[in-house]
Amino acid sequence: MALPGDENPYEQIKRFFLSDDNLDGKVTAEELIKLADKMDDNISEEKKQEYRDWVKTIDTDGDGAVSVQEFLVLVEKEIKPYIFKQFDKDGSGYITRDELRQGMAAEGREVSDEELDLALKEMDTDEDGKINYEEFAKSLNM
Repeated sequence: MALPGDENPYEQIKRFFLSDDNLDGKVTAEELIKLADKMDDNISEEKKQEYRDWVKTIDTDGDGAVSVQEFLVLVEKEIKPYIFKQFDKDGSGYITRDELRQGMAAEGREVSDEELDLALKEMDTDEDGKINYEEFAKSLNM
């Protein structure tokens, strides 16, 4: 369940950490609402309720806040697969060398052939010339 209003997973992660006003490693619905209100100028009551519902859904220990650990579970379940799909353009379940180059370019990172080969070598642990989801998820180190 992604943060309300955010499509881009990088923006979700950034918004989560920016919301932690008191730097206690937890984010309450009110902290999320406060940041959203600063960014969006007077968000609606409906949107505020979406943030409250999001916290209730992600908050597995029932303390009224989403901890970094709880958020990382969300990252593992939803954000890593989203990022993988952005690279796996043909939906084959693998990222090829060309897809890796295209994905990095889409993220604003032009890479040399040497850098691409190094990244592929580090990520492709079974050395089959392509990156499967498990290899990709491990390489993100989130």
